[in-house]
Amino acid sequence: MVNEKTLDRESLSMSYDNEFGSDDKKIISSYLQIQEENPEAHQYRQYIQTTEISNAARRKRLFRQKEAYEEGRTKFDFTRYKQRECFYGIPSKDKPETCQCGSPLAEQKHMNIAPADASEDDLQWDFKRHTRLTNTNAYGRVWFANNQRGKYIRVDTDTDAADIADLFTKVYNLSTPGVIMSVLGSILNFTVSPALEKIIQRGVVKAAITTNGWITTFGYNAGYCKLMGEAIRVNNSAVPCIGFCSWGCLPPEVKEKMQFPKGKVQDGQDYSCKYPRINIIPKSKYENLEPNHSHYVLSDTGQLYDWGNESYLRAAWEAHMKNEHKIPAVMIVIQGGTGVCRALYEGLKSGTPAVLVYGSGGVCDTIVDLVRHYNSSLRRSAGGVGDQRCKCSRPDGSWEISLDCPFVHGIMTKKTRFKFNVTVMKDESFLRRLRIIVKEYTAMIVIYDMNDDTYDGVDAALLEALIRAQNITENPSGEERLDISRVQVALGWNRPDFAQKILVTSDKEKGDRNALGSLLIHALAWNLHEFADLLIEHGANVAMVSANMLILYNSSNNTDHLKRYVHYNLGEHVQFKLPDQGFDKGVIDRMINQLCGKEQEFNSNVSNETDPYFELMVWAALCLYPEIAESMWRGTQDPIRSALFGILLLSNIKRSKKAISNANEKQLIDKMSLRFEALAIEVLDNLHVNCDRVVRDRAINSQWARFSGLTFLDIAFYCKAKKFISHPACQDIIERRWKRGLTSDVNVFIAILITICPLLLFSGLVTYRSDWVNPSKKQSFIFKAWKRVQAYCISPSVKFAMFVECYLLFIVLQTYVILNKFSRKRHSIGGWEIFYFTWFGLIILDEIQQAIVARNLQRWWRRIWNKIDCVMYLLTLTGIILVHIPGDNTMYHEDAFNAGRIVLSTSSTIFIIRMTQMFVVDSNLGPTILMIRKMFQDFKVFLFLFAIVALAFGTGYAICLTNPENVSISGGSSDNSSVIVPGILFYPFFQMFGELYVDELGSNSTTYFPGKRSDERIAFAVVLAALYLSIVVLMLVNILIAMFSDTYTRIKDKEDVIFKSQKLELLLEMEDSLLPAPFSFIHFIFSLLIKYRQRLKVQQHLEEMTEENNWHDAIIRSAITDSLEEYLKKERARQSALTDLQMKETAKQLTRKLKSIEEELVLVRDAVTMATVDAKSDKKV
Repeated sequence: MVNEKTLDRESLSMSYDNEFGSDDKKIISSYLQIQEENPEAHQYRQYIQTTEISNAARRKRLFRQKEAYEEGRTKFDFTRYKQRECFYGIPSKDKPETCQCGSPLAEQKHMNIAPADASEDDLQWDFKRHTRLTNTNAYGRVWFANNQRGKYIRVDTDTDAADIADLFTKVYNLSTPGVIMSVLGSILNFTVSPALEKIIQRGVVKAAITTNGWITTFGYNAGYCKLMGEAIRVNNSAVPCIGFCSWGCLPPEVKEKMQFPKGKVQDGQDYSCKYPRINIIPKSKYENLEPNHSHYVLSDTGQLYDWGNESYLRAAWEAHMKNEHKIPAVMIVIQGGTGVCRALYEGLKSGTPAVLVYGSGGVCDTIVDLVRHYNSSLRRSAGGVGDQRCKCSRPDGSWEISLDCPFVHGIMTKKTRFKFNVTVMKDESFLRRLRIIVKEYTAMIVIYDMNDDTYDGVDAALLEALIRAQNITENPSGEERLDISRVQVALGWNRPDFAQKILVTSDKEKGDRNALGSLLIHALAWNLHEFADLLIEHGANVAMVSANMLILYNSSNNTDHLKRYVHYNLGEHVQFKLPDQGFDKGVIDRMINQLCGKEQEFNSNVSNETDPYFELMVWAALCLYPEIAESMWRGTQDPIRSALFGILLLSNIKRSKKAISNANEKQLIDKMSLRFEALAIEVLDNLHVNCDRVVRDRAINSQWARFSGLTFLDIAFYCKAKKFISHPACQDIIERRWKRGLTSDVNVFIAILITICPLLLFSGLVTYRSDWVNPSKKQSFIFKAWKRVQAYCISPSVKFAMFVECYLLFIVLQTYVILNKFSRKRHSIGGWEIFYFTWFGLIILDEIQQAIVARNLQRWWRRIWNKIDCVMYLLTLTGIILVHIPGDNTMYHEDAFNAGRIVLSTSSTIFIIRMTQMFVVDSNLGPTILMIRKMFQDFKVFLFLFAIVALAFGTGYAICLTNPENVSISGGSSDNSSVIVPGILFYPFFQMFGELYVDELGSNSTTYFPGKRSDERIAFAVVLAALYLSIVVLMLVNILIAMFSDTYTRIKDKEDVIFKSQKLELLLEMEDSLLPAPFSFIHFIFSLLIKYRQRLKVQQHLEEMTEENNWHDAIIRSAITDSLEEYLKKERARQSALTDLQMKETAKQLTRKLKSIEEELVLVRDAVTMATVDAKSDKKV
């Protein structure tokens, strides 16, 4: 249950007044009434804050909840609940005019009065014989003075417990509790200590919040009940607190208010009343209701002042909830008297365990001391050593509570206990209950000593009691076998330490793995990572959990961002209009496939993965559970690829449309991504150090069949794991893939020479790898020549060198053609133009081929250089078309020709700027180019701010310096008119660069703002100019410099990482591309001749660099697993060292504190000694 306060009318109206129309407000008004009647409907706040849901969906949900609530309430049969009224008056011995039920005999309800000569049995009043049952006339809502409200109902004390359970679940709509905490204690003579108050506020309430529990008390505004209610109010908690009270103990004015008006039958409708303000006189027989309870069950026997009758109904209901609904219950006893002893006895008899807070006083301490005395007596008797003073042990070996025993008498009369008068000391029923509790129910009692640290808080003692009760119920023989219900109780309390004790000391059977797997599902869904690790460690069936992934996706509380992602990214036919709507398998598969990357290469189906830990890691990463994700990652079969895959999912979620709107979620995603990358690097470090190059290269280049054969580097590139890419092991692979079949790098100069003279391939200018060209092998010259040409042409370094060479030549050709051939005087297209058009066409075909190889336009379009290429080619093609549009009498149309020249000028500029991509392989220029690109983002912010300031002051200049008769918006025809818009825009712009336009400030200007102006206007314009220049030059420009400096520092710190990641990007682009135009047609010819159709992508991955090519995947997995184990071993050693360091620090701090305490004690002792000496000397004087 969500722990939030119920919405009140004022806050809801203020928060959502602007969001709803009039119809919505009517619905909300009706829903507010439901909220007042049903404070447990907390889903409304969560729902209303889901802003992407339409108002129509809101209205639909509001109507649905309103109708469901009203239908459940009106159809509920309240005639099941009865009340008792005394109809047979029996005079009281003390007050003959009063019936033994407490009401006057003269009341009309007494239909008959017992005669004076009746038998003794007939003169003994009994509620079962002398009362009649009628339909209850008191249920509804009660409002207290502190604006608190609670629900109440008057019921017969013998009401069936199932009817009480239906009342809470079907009428009050309370969610199923995790545990029922029955708090017992003193109503009168209750003493509160700070320690006891802390136990109530931080122990009981905290445990109820943690376990989604209910709290039950006696509900009176006195004693421990008042303390319990105040604790709930202080904690601002929505924990249901149910008070089982006696109807006969309420003041008459309260009962009159709570009952329906005479002659009015509610017929299933709630009745609302205001609780009257009544001051209870000390030692009165009445008591008020505690206002902070949420529900009140008023037990009725037809008798007034019937204290304690509610204990039977309360115990019966708790037993019903435990036995029929399988909800554990536990009692907490604080102080108390004979009534508490009776309630404790009834609870223990029904199988409810108890925690006794020793040190609180009352009967609680009495029972604890009796239990300890009983246990010590048994130990002495078993050892043959008896205590003659003890009168409790009988000759037949039995043990009875004897008031003659000095030990028992001392226990019963201790000052910290309640006052045992003579009547109580001789009460056989009280002593009988004590004896049974001590002798028969000791195993169900847990003692929480306020002055001892045996238990880590009262919540730990409560859990221990529940576990003991489960053990007694499920395992009465006492065998040491695994009891899943006990582990489940510990899971509900999130106490892995208790579960550890159970799992270690129990013998697990084969079927227990599936049972632990079921608990593992709950631990994962509740994000209890420590509990999940514990269950996995003790053999939980993880494969069974992975087979029930739908349960995890639909039971997790942190999937709102996934629902938004599905709603906005998987199409309108997949919508989550209601928060309680869940996922199905198809939606999950589609979501993960799209999150893997929008490329078709990631055509995966995670549900078919044979690695259950990988599936759970994916689920935890999507739900943003970092601890669970890391725990599951440790068990994956391929930890490096799994970590990179987690980064890929998280990065795509963060980039997706409207999925992540919370800044905290974005920070969590960044944190998890960095952690995954660090884990992958740790394992790769061990792989790099502990394995030889052959195994390492084989592992790094191993392909993931589920993702079209992607390697570590491919996934790292897609998820932008730059630190992983910059690892030495990855860089070694990248360097050899860059050279491919060559052993030396090929620069532009060598590429130019080989282009001019291809025979240089057979010289020593280029060296080849032995597995490509081996001179020692006897092969034909043609075959060797072919292998050299093939090794040279498929090398990415050669492709890049030839690309640079051809690109420079194309820019020269384009510049020459545009400057000299595209003229008005030519009447035909020459050879240079045709050569240029052909080359340009081949370049466009190469770009289209790259997009085809990428297999998805979105992957290809994400690269910034491809976007620049598209703009550049489109502008060039447009310019060529414009300059060749014919005119009426000439070959060129004048206006089109001029426009074409402008477009071609722009495209040529972009072509030359595009050359910067060639320098990304340089370790110095590559990061600098990225730095410039990032600075453009900062510059956009500056331009936005500058535009606002410039427009503001430009408009101020125009208004101050111009006259209406000299202004023209669209252009003037007279000499004295001016176009004002250019002045507003250009005047402040050029002022920023030092052009102050001093002449413009004269009395008669003609530049931007012509006309005569007064000296005052000129002076004000000077003030505007000074203010404008101060803001722009001193503030905005310096802000821009600071932003540039910050960008420079960030890029400079990661210069090496950025360069290496850019090298990989260029490598993948060169591997995807053919030979550059105009040589690309050669590649097409070779492809047709040798039927070399490998997606027009020259060998995506590096071929094996070892003489043995028959390695098995088992060897690779073994190497990666060993690296993971090495990392985990180091991590455990690191944690152990950290723990030792913390313990040493703690020991040092304790030592320092002890020394300071000893020094203070010495000072105090010295002071006392001096004071004693002074006192003696004064006495002598």
